[in-house]
Amino acid sequence: MRHLRYTLYIIALIASLTVTTGCTQNKGYIGDWFGIWRVSSIEIDHEPADDYDPPYMYWKFQSHIVQMLFVYDESEHTADFCYGTWDESDGYVTLNFDWDLAIPPQFAHLDMISRLKIIKKTGSELQLQYINTDGKTISYKLQKWG
Repeated sequence: MRHLRYTLYIIALIASLTVTTGCTQNKGYIGDWFGIWRVSSIEIDHEPADDYDPPYMYWKFQSHIVQMLFVYDESEHTADFCYGTWDESDGYVTLNFDWDLAIPPQFAHLDMISRLKIIKKTGSELQLQYINTDGKTISYKLQKWG
């Protein structure tokens, strides 16, 4: 019963996001952020993260919503996802997953609210750096995928 309630909650959330934000950037222009980004690598203190094997994490930006898609097996089409909000200011992007059903998995190396420094941002490449609550420096490289 609880699983059904969460499933219905997610369906309602997706439907409301689709109706309110649509698939275009009209009046909600977010520049280079718009679209789907594939996380090509994650490094922890300048060493490759041993729990991340791309390509299986995608970040999708639209309006002020971010969806993270986690593809576990492309051949079997198994995936999971979470939603949050995002905001860019002063050379940082803040990802906020502080609401129900929105916790990224451990291998994403993000906290409920994470402020990532923008190292590089172009229309096709994104490099972000985050110092987590343990004091480790997490570096993300993303490539525009769609």
